[in-house]
Amino acid sequence: MEFDSDLLIPDKTKSILDGAIVPWSGRFSSFRRQTLRDVGKKFGFDLLTPIIK
Repeated sequence: MEFDSDLLIPDKTKSILDGAIVPWSGRFSSFRRQTLRDVGKKFGFDLLTPIIK
């Protein structure tokens, strides 16, 4: 299975919390938000940083 990144992330100037990743847009549960923060700490990104600056 292949994914089209332009369909998943159409506006790369948005951050994850701003809805950059379409399937994840909308409200995040607190569990998902914390999990993503932990992943971000491990791999060096912030949920408020745009995908592409």
